[in-house]
Amino acid sequence: MESKTLSEVAGELGVPGNTIKTWLHQLEGIPAEKDGAGRWRFPPEASEILRQIQALRLDGRSLNTVRRRLNEDSSTDERSQAGDPQEQGDRPDERPTSDAVTVKLLEMLEAERTRTAEAEARAAELLEQRAGIEAACAMHQERAANLAHEVQRLSGQVLLLAAPKPAPWWKIW
Repeated sequence: MESKTLSEVAGELGVPGNTIKTWLHQLEGIPAEKDGAGRWRFPPEASEILRQIQALRLDGRSLNTVRRRLNEDSSTDERSQAGDPQEQGDRPDERPTSDAVTVKLLEMLEAERTRTAEAEARAAELLEQRAGIEAACAMHQERAANLAHEVQRLSGQVLLLAAPKPAPWWKIW
């Protein structure tokens, strides 16, 4: 059977092409190569491996778990070809237990509570600073109003002092 392009394999699996590229770069053992035009080409056995990867990812497995499984599969294949009787499937499921998940969730919740408390303390501090700034602004506005009133009063006095003095009445006649 003929090799397939990246878009053909992505269409078969129903995943984006960049997801398959990520799997290619982060996981070993996927037989793929670039052709002369620089396009990825996948032989038929690569499609089966990618289906296995997709199934593991849909089960919620991490890429590290998938990598271990692929390495186990390849070592099992090598052992079976060498005549080793050990078979895959003897290992227990690698999913975490409900207790481990509960502990992890409680740790995450406690960390979130700590971050929330820190954020609330910082918000209270900022509100206190804002109140101080608003009080200082009010004080400065009052001072500016008083100074404006004083300037207006003094400018009236300056005008009186600068006005020409009338001649005495005896000099008018």
